Amino acid sequence: MARINYVCTKCKYKFSRSQETAFKLCPYCGAQGSIGVDTQDSASRILNEVSGYDRMGED
Repeated sequence: MARINYVCTKCKYKFSRSQETAFKLCPYCGAQGSIGVDTQDSASRILNEVSGYDRMGED
């Protein structure tokens, strides 16, 4: 069961839910319509991946 990371844009609370779970409110502050997918983990993962690449053109 895949879990997705979310963040509330109002209170900045980060949490995860299974992909099958439906919800509309922030579990911390109760705001509606302020939930988005947390892309920070994805960005960090990409930066870690590319930082391991050899630099092109270096001798």
